[in-house]
Amino acid sequence: METLDQLGYEIFVEIGPKPTLLAMGRQCLPQKEGIWLTSLHPKHSDWQQMLLSLAKLYVSGVNVDWSGFERDYARRRVALPTYPFQRQHYWIKKASTTHRKTTETPSKSVSLRDLLRPLNNLAHLPDSYFWEIDLSSQIFPYLKDHRIQGVMVLPGTAYLGIAQAGADEIFGAGSYFLKDVEFHKALFLRDNDTRKAQLIFSPHVNGETAFEIYSQLTSTEQHHTWILHATGKIQINEQSTKVD
Repeated sequence: METLDQLGYEIFVEIGPKPTLLAMGRQCLPQKEGIWLTSLHPKHSDWQQMLLSLAKLYVSGVNVDWSGFERDYARRRVALPTYPFQRQHYWIKKASTTHRKTTETPSKSVSLRDLLRPLNNLAHLPDSYFWEIDLSSQIFPYLKDHRIQGVMVLPGTAYLGIAQAGADEIFGAGSYFLKDVEFHKALFLRDNDTRKAQLIFSPHVNGETAFEIYSQLTSTEQHHTWILHATGKIQINEQSTKVD
């Protein structure tokens, strides 16, 4: 055991009906943390114990001969999709000694409603509601994976989420539904760009509120143009309290 330790071995597997030699091995190397695995255990079924130890070997970095393991079974390897699951990547990241500030990225618990900034007391449109929101891949990391011909583009569900965030604030969650939604022009973003967007609610008429979503080109682009991207209506449920 001391020789194995000197040679740099850190994983020890006992081949036998029960874990007897593992305890003796630990006594020989009391300061050694290592990984100690048994092939069989009287308290567990043979397959359960074998698979458990195999799994620990694999997650410890051992190159498992999966072809040999599956030789007697009609199975095949299935490639997992590479798109992010629930907007999050799960690749194993390499260790890095450099650190980067991420204060500009909101917490996962921050909702769209938290990111909307209300614009109040507009004299010329007293019965309308206005909000602003910043759009970028730093604020919404999933945008990095939503591209057309290599360029980031805001997905249609994002417009719906923005409209719902405003409606939740004004009417309350669950008291309405969206309808007649139209997408007029795609919103493209450069990788390091931040685009300012506005959500506008028109005055409430006959149980409906029309909404519009615009974005403004960056200051380096001509005339600070506002572009209409999406429109739709918010229908208040009949049983909901009427909004004054």
